[in-house]
Amino acid sequence: MMAGEYTLEVRETADDCPAIRSVGVIIDQPPVIHDIKVDDHTVTVYASGGEVPYQYSITNGLTWSPGYIMYNVPGGLYDMLVKSKYGCISDSKFFGVLGIPNFISPNGDGKNDEWYVRGLEAYPKARIRIFDRYGKMFVDRELGAEYRWDGRYKGDPVASGDYWYIISFEDGNQLSGHISVRNY
Repeated sequence: MMAGEYTLEVRETADDCPAIRSVGVIIDQPPVIHDIKVDDHTVTVYASGGEVPYQYSITNGLTWSPGYIMYNVPGGLYDMLVKSKYGCISDSKFFGVLGIPNFISPNGDGKNDEWYVRGLEAYPKARIRIFDRYGKMFVDRELGAEYRWDGRYKGDPVASGDYWYIISFEDGNQLSGHISVRNY
């Protein structure tokens, strides 16, 4: 069957009056997500195919939004879905938004004792470097999904103050910022 307008005619017998109904047939395809760009906490989705306008969901289809640009997305892991005008849904595409704290107080009180980055599972080859204002390197390693920094260097607590980080990604992009460490 092809898309278009069709007429359905039904009769109980050949001599009966017909019941006629016009039916519109629409053939839709699920959209295809080509790329997802994450810039800090702004997510931009690139999709094609299916009938527009699209709707977008990062909540496994619980809520939908008409915008292909999403602002203020919290740090974490997501599965993007795109839905066509007539309800065809794309395959999900996994991505992460990094949630990077800028403060730790590794004093053993159970609050903010470790520095960790939410959403890292989406970037398995990311590398972190942490250094002080003089350029002394305290951390230089692959992050891995479970990496946490306890504010120590060679087993001893670092001095309270500001430290800087650079996260390098496999695609060559980098993200930098600072961490305030308070050991009291």
